[in-house]
Amino acid sequence: MRQPATRAELQRLQRLGQARARRQAGELLVEGPRVLAEALIAGLVPSLVAVSERAAETHAELLTAVEAAGAPVRVADAERLARAADAAHGPGLLAAVPMPAAPEAGPQSEAGPQSEAGPAQGPGLTPLQTRSGARLELALAGLQDPGNVGTLVRSARGFAAGCVYLTPGTADPWSPKALRASAGAALHMPLRREAELSALAARAASHQLTLLVASAAAPDSPGPGPGPGAGPVTELPARCLLVLGHETRGVPELPAAAAVAVPQRPELESLNVAMAGSILMAGWYARCGSTS
Repeated sequence: MRQPATRAELQRLQRLGQARARRQAGELLVEGPRVLAEALIAGLVPSLVAVSERAAETHAELLTAVEAAGAPVRVADAERLARAADAAHGPGLLAAVPMPAAPEAGPQSEAGPQSEAGPAQGPGLTPLQTRSGARLELALAGLQDPGNVGTLVRSARGFAAGCVYLTPGTADPWSPKALRASAGAALHMPLRREAELSALAARAASHQLTLLVASAAAPDSPGPGPGPGAGPVTELPARCLLVLGHETRGVPELPAAAAVAVPQRPELESLNVAMAGSILMAGWYARCGSTS
């Protein structure tokens, strides 16, 4: 029989909603069955799970798998769980999960790593290949909305990006809101935090990746091709590093970067950054990605 969650255990889960507590504990706050299931798939065994009686009945199979993996499951009142949760409407299921130990993607220095990993996969996914030589990498530069960050990490995984870089000032991909928005994809994707734009530009040059910055200026017609000073193009080339910036401030100047934009009706406001980035990556995957 499952034991009731103690006050100290619920407080511990609640503290993981704060970045400093996550860094100190080396753990993340996972909310809801979907992200918890992804944590198990990623091999991340929770150190603590707290669940309401109703959620325990609804997600009995998942909790059985959690306990089989060796994680303690505690039962708590739904109202107490809601107070400990980050989400406005708590799912009745919270867990403390270790931060992923997957190797971070470079650049560790301006030179970047000497080899390239394949597209992010994970157990349970169809083996994925891309067209010979194709490579997509994503950089998030100063995006402060964790929902946008999580959505873009989810899209990066879905559209076979090799890794995601996050520059200083970008929202924490391990925050509960970002994890929810990523639907657990952040637990699988190689993430490189505190990546400097200058190092990303150097990596693009040394790895023959076209450096592209998303532009809010949608072209009337496709540009002549990617290159500094050219008009925005509408498709990502086979090998590229796509930089997405803050919706109003954009990306600090990158002289070596070309502009890319999503075509749309010119009289309307530009698309949300998560939507625009996802459209661009989907187009790249349609041309350069395949499953086997």
